[in-house]
Amino acid sequence: MNVQKVNWPEEEPRRRDLAEAGIPRLLIVASGVAPPLCVEVLEDWVRTADHDRDAKTRIDALAARWENIQDRTAPHLHDEGVLEFRASRTEISPLQALLVRPMVDHFGRVVTRGELAREGWKGVDIHRNTLDAHMFRLRQRVGCVGLTLRTVRSRGYLLTAGNAVAISG
Repeated sequence: MNVQKVNWPEEEPRRRDLAEAGIPRLLIVASGVAPPLCVEVLEDWVRTADHDRDAKTRIDALAARWENIQDRTAPHLHDEGVLEFRASRTEISPLQALLVRPMVDHFGRVVTRGELAREGWKGVDIHRNTLDAHMFRLRQRVGCVGLTLRTVRSRGYLLTAGNAVAISG
């Protein structure tokens, strides 16, 4: 897989398109511009001034992450409330199924707290702690099948394979 170089912030729409397609990207951040928050495992950044020195190392790391993700079987959520990953299965509650569905559909990508609340409670306003408590219990269930549910501060949650590469950025 070719890692795509994206000039940031000038090519933000292209960055979003590549992210949606699951293509690894290295953001080349202009001098004097605050770097973006990179929370996906298939995205990293370097400063324009560091581009020549660090870009190859970062590109190689992104390519390795992409290969690592491609080698894994994505989790599958069965209609009867069974979450399956690799050779393991666990039963989850109907509410947990609603919460895990967008994370299975966007495996390896951040799903926002708002999206999870909309899926789980269909337009009902809930207290922040309500979602946190359910995600705590869901974290334990997905761990049974080798998945990791990570909190991404100020963004949402990320479902990955248990031995996934740490998020950089």
